[in-house]
Amino acid sequence: MIDQERTPSGAQDVTALFNARFGARVKTLRESHQPYLSQEAAAHRAGVAVSTWSRVERGLQAVHPQRLLGIAEALDVEIGELFVGLDG
Repeated sequence: MIDQERTPSGAQDVTALFNARFGARVKTLRESHQPYLSQEAAAHRAGVAVSTWSRVERGLQAVHPQRLLGIAEALDVEIGELFVGLDG
């Protein structure tokens, strides 16, 4: 989580926007996965708690770089695919 007392307001806004876009991208990839992946199945494949996966998809939790590979593998995509379209 972000320490809001030590993070400038503008940085908080950018971080929140990135987290929201990243989460939406993860959700889109999960929902378009064939066969369909539930949040529970995707979380299990990624090695994270279902609550963590849900918070990521909703943009409420930042993803530690070490978790990116697990998320990508759970969704059967390359890591770079997680970031497609996040620039706006």
